[in-house]
Amino acid sequence: MNKTNSIKIEDGVYTSQLPNGLTIVTHEMPIQSVAVGAWIKAGSRNETLAEHGIAHFLEHMAFKGTKNRSAKQIVEQVENVGGEMNASTGIEVTSYYFRLLKDDLRLGMEILADILQNPLFEIEEMDKEKDVILQEIAACEDDADDVIYDKLIEKAYDGQAIGRSILGTKRSVKALTREQLSNFLAKHYIAENMVIAMAGGADHQSMLKMADDLFGNMPKATVTELPKAVFSASEINIKKSLEQDYLVMGFESLHFNHPDYFAQQVL
Repeated sequence: MNKTNSIKIEDGVYTSQLPNGLTIVTHEMPIQSVAVGAWIKAGSRNETLAEHGIAHFLEHMAFKGTKNRSAKQIVEQVENVGGEMNASTGIEVTSYYFRLLKDDLRLGMEILADILQNPLFEIEEMDKEKDVILQEIAACEDDADDVIYDKLIEKAYDGQAIGRSILGTKRSVKALTREQLSNFLAKHYIAENMVIAMAGGADHQSMLKMADDLFGNMPKATVTELPKAVFSASEINIKKSLEQDYLVMGFESLHFNHPDYFAQQVL
């Protein structure tokens, strides 16, 4: 492993960065289990209009087979040691994470590296997952809470990727191709765009060694800068045959690093 400096943030909490730009963060805890995962700074906001829904679709496809493991083997290897795995897609971040006993951390890291670097994107599996996502979209369209929230964001950021639904539309999801998945992965799932984090019974140096072994060969690449989001005030009225009325109001707020951010949260 190339010499990598580690920074102590507080007792038991450390961060390091590999030469290729990958960030490692650990929180050492006196317990027998670990939670470990990868957080990629790419979500629905990074999509073009033709890619609408691809970040979420890619998250689904990552567990559906790699060059080294079938979808069944991925599930069995984790469940055979009593572990669990999951993933989620947001507007700006996609995450993949595992919970395991600390002695099985290496297994979790190996599978994590495999699904992020070697997915197959087989057409048959893609068709199955498209059906799953289409069902998710239909369920959201039947839920008034989901509808008004999605429409609020859509109107607040009109014509921008940040305002589009994370799930995509039925039409956009059906149109997604294997080539688009591969291109999105290559463009955004890069070392400088990724944080590997662990909390639990492993130490930082062991975690750093595993990360270097499994992710150290990821190539350096340029991170794509996103245009600044532009908030616009408007209103929308959706008529549905329901027993209740649903109302949501949204305001442009302070960014996460603003000194008054936490006062805003309390308010």
